[in-house]
Amino acid sequence: MSSSTSLMEEGRGPVLTPEQHANAEALLGGQGRVVHRHRADCFDYFCRFLNVATGLCAILCAVSYGMALYVYQPVENVNGMLDQALRVFGLLWAVIIAIIEIEWERILLLIRFTEYWVGRSILQIFTALLTFKMASAAGKDCREATGKDCDFHKSLELYRTIAAMALLCCGTVYFLGGILCFGLIKRSRSNRERKRAQAQRDLDELESKRDQLRNLLGHSRDD
Repeated sequence: MSSSTSLMEEGRGPVLTPEQHANAEALLGGQGRVVHRHRADCFDYFCRFLNVATGLCAILCAVSYGMALYVYQPVENVNGMLDQALRVFGLLWAVIIAIIEIEWERILLLIRFTEYWVGRSILQIFTALLTFKMASAAGKDCREATGKDCDFHKSLELYRTIAAMALLCCGTVYFLGGILCFGLIKRSRSNRERKRAQAQRDLDELESKRDQLRNLLGHSRDD
């Protein structure tokens, strides 16, 4: 005991008993098992492409709402104020859709129904229809409604219509994918990836502890 204490005071580390040596060598003899990552396949690429496409379409709709708020600035009655409020509401939902497509776990937990593809499709289709509705103005009286040239208004309306139709197509794809259980498959794969990442972190922690034990054994053998 006194020799072990003296060695610890000298900074060489504690001396292991023969039984501890045997247990440590048995532990160090095992090779670390590597947790392999899941290789992306066609389904993963399809989901990523759908995320990117939907996010871009939502950004286009958000930009169209911003332009609509700029074009229809004069608010002279209650209907005009209601239209502006709906445009702000649509702008917020378009931004939320774009953020959801990043697949940030905290956002998905905050808005739980967006974990399901059918829920996402309902939100996207609703936003697309609202964008399409707010894209149309006063028809023949566009100059009176906007105070701007009709050609500019027509080009702006065409842009908003294209953005709304694109988001509507993405929402339809999400709805069909939800019916075909694509969302369930993606959630199960995401859960496996999270468990695999946790297992890899645990393995790295065990590897660091094994390295510390190997260094301790090296000091003990030198002594």
